[in-house]
Amino acid sequence: MAPGRAIADKGNDRGAVSSMVGLIWKTHFMRYYHITLWAMALAVVTSWATAFLWYLATIAGACIRSVLEKKMQKKAQSGNLPASSHWAYPLIATFANSFWAVAPYLAWTGGHPYGEMLAVILLASGYMLVTTQFRGFPKYILLFGSPYTLVIVYLLALEVNAPIFWPFAVGLVALFSAKYFAIVYGSLAHRQIVEGQAAQDKLIKELEKARDEAEAANKAKSTFLAMISHELRTPMNGVLGAARLLARSDLNKDQRDHLYILEASSSSLMTLLNDILDFSKIEAERLTFERIEVDIKALLERLAGAWRGIAAEKGLTFDMAIPDTLPGRVMSDPTRISQILHNLLSNAVKYTPEGIVRFEAHVSDQNDRNIELTVHVKDSGPGIRRDDLQRLFQPFEQLDASRTRTHGGTGLGLAIARQLANNMGGDIRVESEEGKGSVFTVIFRFDVVDWATGAAGENAADVTGAVCAIPKRILVVEDHPLNCKLIESFLVPLGHRLTFANNGRQALEALRDTCFDVILMDVHMPKMDGLEATRLIRAGDSANAGRPIIMLSAGAMAEERKEGMKAGADTYVTKPIDPDELVAAIERFTEDKPGQPTRSEPETVGP
Repeated sequence: MAPGRAIADKGNDRGAVSSMVGLIWKTHFMRYYHITLWAMALAVVTSWATAFLWYLATIAGACIRSVLEKKMQKKAQSGNLPASSHWAYPLIATFANSFWAVAPYLAWTGGHPYGEMLAVILLASGYMLVTTQFRGFPKYILLFGSPYTLVIVYLLALEVNAPIFWPFAVGLVALFSAKYFAIVYGSLAHRQIVEGQAAQDKLIKELEKARDEAEAANKAKSTFLAMISHELRTPMNGVLGAARLLARSDLNKDQRDHLYILEASSSSLMTLLNDILDFSKIEAERLTFERIEVDIKALLERLAGAWRGIAAEKGLTFDMAIPDTLPGRVMSDPTRISQILHNLLSNAVKYTPEGIVRFEAHVSDQNDRNIELTVHVKDSGPGIRRDDLQRLFQPFEQLDASRTRTHGGTGLGLAIARQLANNMGGDIRVESEEGKGSVFTVIFRFDVVDWATGAAGENAADVTGAVCAIPKRILVVEDHPLNCKLIESFLVPLGHRLTFANNGRQALEALRDTCFDVILMDVHMPKMDGLEATRLIRAGDSANAGRPIIMLSAGAMAEERKEGMKAGADTYVTKPIDPDELVAAIERFTEDKPGQPTRSEPETVGP
């Protein structure tokens, strides 16, 4: 035998012994049960004293074997099973079986009329026990069963001239044939089980590897989306910001037409970007929702009012029916409500070439604390075929997927809208008939804060063109010159005085010399980012430690927002910056908080 093959065989022997010990140890208590049964049977054909002595000796051998098996099992589990185990354990088991093999001999020679019959039964039982226990290890079956074989040889020699010899010999041939069949069959079955387990283990490892790769890919996708979101939103912030500033200046008709194209194209790009990011967050189950007070009537009127003008430009009639009986304030997420209804209104106006678009809302169910609000968006457009209704809310589905389709889009809008509605406890349904228009129905469920119709919550306020009652001292921590210019254009005309810092370190230096009313903090900056700077500000003991900090970020992932709030920020304003949203945030967190005296006049640290 080659040395390598010998080493491999020894390794296999050690593995086989380890497996045997583990299997036998799990059922070792059963041996005491069989020993007791054998002793009771032996007492019938011999004497109680003989049976009891055999019982004590066999129990002692079994206990010794159990103790040794337990020690070997512990070593096998720890991987310290010695190399000698491949022959030590078989010897231990064979020694213990020798006590068992004495029972058939005692039964045969006990002189009882049925002693010989019991001896044959015990021999068959002994072989069956050995074969069953070690069916996966055929070469050990012969060794462990050798005590019974020696007894059979002795009994044959003892009865060679007796009439029972030939019946006994023929019966033994049948017994060994059955044993051989059991060994072969058991070995094949065990091999199939082992191969099946090996294939299963391999499959499990492959699945675990695939899972790990999928998780890594998903993490990489999330990281990429966060990065690309920031990179895309930063230039978009400049485009939309500049467009808003141009809209406030004196322009001729051609210039306003060009500005309209610029704003519409930029808004379309932002819509596509937001759809892709929202869909990715929905897939990853990371979409977050706010629960804040909302003046739902004002929100619906403002949203419908914005689309009234767009529909009029297209030559459509826009009807709106919003009852005055809606509650004053409810708890919900105004951004997600607007996103859902904006998508439905956008589709209604976009796909209706002529006719009417109707926006109506009514309370379909209510009690003292909750309402169910149903919103219908109806249009007189071309309608949708019944076969297409089933795939209308499927991601990336376009009912007109041809190269000549007249309307763009990703096919994500309705899928995202329904998912948002479902996550908010509602749903979206559609009824449509080809050639007769469509009706999209959204069901919202809200907790009522105040039934009295009146001033909206802080998020329903319209601050377009607002001028601050009290000018604020504001520290703007932003590394991008374009963003600094836009923020300056938004806030300086309102009377605010700005100090700029390029990064977190410069911000900390500025905060040591000047007291500010509010801090605008970008997240991604060189040298020290906004998160670290915010933590240091909150941990400090300066007069600015408790000042409102508004995070400015082009990142749209929920994880970044959570990190910012955990660091100590008061709120987030996402880029591209909406000047109205920024002004509203500043007013909200500095309301009734007059400017603090400063140790020196603010100086511009950055651009």
